[in-house]
Amino acid sequence: MKLFLDTSSVDVVRDHLSTGLIDGVTTNPSLMLKEGKDPHEVIKRMSDLFEDDASISAEVTADTAVEMVELAQPYINIGSNVTIKVPCNNVSLNFIRN
Repeated sequence: MKLFLDTSSVDVVRDHLSTGLIDGVTTNPSLMLKEGKDPHEVIKRMSDLFEDDASISAEVTADTAVEMVELAQPYINIGSNVTIKVPCNNVSLNFIRN
């Protein structure tokens, strides 16, 4: 079993990481933007807290596969522990299949 925090707060992640129970974080960049935070910076800071085997999700939402790929670009080089989270819809599933 793996445990993931669902938060956009680096401080919350840092506080809970010391338990040794947290395997990663699932985030919502659109909520970060509404809070005035830079999603790229937040996910970078979270990524730096974990080893490579963790998973820090960076969600992208868009109407087309091309837009999803464009939104994912800033996250790709942050670290090997960053996972791009796409919506489960026909556009993303067809893109992934091809």
